[in-house]
Amino acid sequence: MPPTSSFTPDFDDPRTLGWGGRRQFSGSTIIFICLLALGVLWMAFAMLYGAHSKEIIWWWVCWLPLWAIGSGVFLWQYGMTHPPRVVCDVQGLTLYRRDRIVGQWHWQALQKVDFLTTQHLLAITPCAGHKCVYGDRHLSTADYADIVRAAQAFMQVPPVTPSLPGISRCWYKRSDTAYAAVSRISLVIAFTGILCYLLADGWKQSMKPKTLFDDEPAPYGLLLAIIAVIILLFLLHLIVRYYRYYLLGEAMLMAAIDGSGLTVYYPGGRSIRVAWADIRDIKAVQRHTQYGSTEYLLLTDRLGDTREINVEHLQDFAIAEEIVVAVNAVRHGMPLLPPGQNTQPGGIARGAVVMFWTHVAVYGVLFLPFISGGIPLPEGTVFIALILLAMTQAFPKVFFGWLDK
Repeated sequence: MPPTSSFTPDFDDPRTLGWGGRRQFSGSTIIFICLLALGVLWMAFAMLYGAHSKEIIWWWVCWLPLWAIGSGVFLWQYGMTHPPRVVCDVQGLTLYRRDRIVGQWHWQALQKVDFLTTQHLLAITPCAGHKCVYGDRHLSTADYADIVRAAQAFMQVPPVTPSLPGISRCWYKRSDTAYAAVSRISLVIAFTGILCYLLADGWKQSMKPKTLFDDEPAPYGLLLAIIAVIILLFLLHLIVRYYRYYLLGEAMLMAAIDGSGLTVYYPGGRSIRVAWADIRDIKAVQRHTQYGSTEYLLLTDRLGDTREINVEHLQDFAIAEEIVVAVNAVRHGMPLLPPGQNTQPGGIARGAVVMFWTHVAVYGVLFLPFISGGIPLPEGTVFIALILLAMTQAFPKVFFGWLDK
């Protein structure tokens, strides 16, 4: 099925539609996965060959090229832009296979576009020439039906990008979400204290004089220390970022829709903006695992690419569902539902601020003797402190809610 026309689809035109797109990952996710794979390979090399310098050649000859090839394939697959399998734009219909055009027709050169349900194929009937069929495993039955509808619309009258003036709705953080955020931050502080103790203890052990009976240091010890320091810096940055987002400021915006599209705001100033023309489908998804739950918006854009927009910072999955309902109402020309409690700015939860600093002080008292090498607190005192911390996390408003009045 060679291409019968020669034009380049205009992917920047908001009227252009595509099907069979790929899963998209952010740049930071790709870098994290590649570095994690590099660390795993280095650990495997260290355990197999030890710390002898004469065997470092195996790292350069085998493991490093293996990581480079794997990272390159992953980057090409999920980090680079690829055309969808089927494209409809104002010029015509274009079919791709492995990023190569295998069929292309102007709309005036087409007589009909059908879907063969029994064979799960797309049937293209040109005005002159033989009928062509096309199928791809990345296309679903709903995709084929949507392609037929879009092709018929383009063959009759090219669609016009709608304008949506006068649309405005915002979702703000509530003051009561600060208590849930402090409970999470408290766990991060506890893990940070444990990590600081492990690094301090490792440093003290490395400074002790060596004897003939000491084992040779593990070749991956330095790598573990570097990774621990990086994790520690990340945790400190996370604590500061969430403190500023949940405990400072009254009108902290979480998400908004306006005449141009949807915007999701994150702690630290980062935001994701999606234009209305780029939203083909959107769902609020809550994925449950044995380690907890992950909440995100599953977005399919006009070219068929899918990506996950993390919304865990909303602290309430009902807010994500409310955002999806509002977005779909705008897309389908329906009136918005009455605003909920999250559409008004919340105040500062003073009790949550006091709770945060109380936990910081308690964890500091508990971990500082271990980190500095001083005399640790009695076991009874430590046990009572941990019980109090657990109780304030389970019932925060009972202990600190009176400060908000």
